[in-house]
Amino acid sequence: MKYINDKPQLGLEYDFKAIEREYKKLGVPSLWYSPPFAALPRNKYFIGLSDRSTGKTTNWLLYGLCMNKLYGTIIQYVRATEEELAPSHAEKLVEVIRTHEGGEYIRKLTNGRWNSIYYHWRAFYYCNVDEEGRRVEVCEKECIHCLAIERHMDYKSTYNAPLGDFIMLDEFIAKHYRPNEAIDFLDLTKTVFRDRLSGIIVMLANTIKLSSIYFEEFEISRQVLGMKKGEFRQCVTEKGTKLFVEIIDAEITRSETRKTMNSLFYGFKNPKINAITGESLYAYESVPHIPARDSSFYKIQNNIYIETGIDLLQAEYCYNDKQGYHFQIHRATKTYNDSVILSLDVVDDKRYLWGFGTQRLQKIFGRFIAERRLYFSTNEVGTIFNDYVRRYQTIKNRV
Repeated sequence: MKYINDKPQLGLEYDFKAIEREYKKLGVPSLWYSPPFAALPRNKYFIGLSDRSTGKTTNWLLYGLCMNKLYGTIIQYVRATEEELAPSHAEKLVEVIRTHEGGEYIRKLTNGRWNSIYYHWRAFYYCNVDEEGRRVEVCEKECIHCLAIERHMDYKSTYNAPLGDFIMLDEFIAKHYRPNEAIDFLDLTKTVFRDRLSGIIVMLANTIKLSSIYFEEFEISRQVLGMKKGEFRQCVTEKGTKLFVEIIDAEITRSETRKTMNSLFYGFKNPKINAITGESLYAYESVPHIPARDSSFYKIQNNIYIETGIDLLQAEYCYNDKQGYHFQIHRATKTYNDSVILSLDVVDDKRYLWGFGTQRLQKIFGRFIAERRLYFSTNEVGTIFNDYVRRYQTIKNRV
């Protein structure tokens, strides 16, 4: 074993080529996703976004288990809540690894010592099962340990993971987030890594929610927004943290299967299911679009802006005979000296108002949201605005 700068406290110096060779010995079918081997020595974060069923979770786990084979590394599998780590959910995580070719992955990963894997008290252990499927022998050491972000404070004083150099946050893009979830996740990674420099962090999601708090906190919102299927980017923050981001595209053979599946089960003209069918990677919400202007249209106020963390939006207070009083919301590129800027960040400029601003503005927005008198330039803009509303309500209810 080699250590970074020959100092054990800094962590192991991994031979990523050796880990890659072990992974390729497993014989993972080529039509499924493979980790970005070449990027591993140069990055600390690996963010993989895709539609469903690309094999990314299973194959990253296999990569982590190759690290376990060579170095004893214990995968730190992370979900947002304890509920997501219940046995009924967690056991599905390793189903492919356990059942592939009757346990072939496990036999190769353990040089034939074990033939199965099982879940017990928030950890996975290699084991041997007989022909009836009964466990007859269990490895004393865990190979995967499961953690919940919501318990990050508990782990500070109780959890020690000197071999936990591989952290995987699964399903990190969700419909709802806990307050400060992204920051709590970073706090959890610090508890696991301590002062080691050897760790890597893998973050996986089955869709792209354009206004994910993780993208905002990691300063990559705009980079992700412009990416396409099959594209990858190395993003570097202002302070030098490197994040490898990829939008995974399924192989052509799987695309044909997907077409058949969609035709049989999901052939509906509903944009809300695009992230399920894979027709669109982006999880947009269907919203009313800005109507065509007629002779009755006029603007009442056009200096209201919303700083969302992804895009700057402008909300124009308008009237026409058909829609009556309403807001028309679209992207903007800049603000002005007389602008009213709504934001969920710290307000330190007299133009800025927190949330939805003054009592008058709050009442107008509240009424128009309830009466669906908001019109958007695109579904993407509507999704960004609606997520701003959800985050505002979460923070407001917490105070």
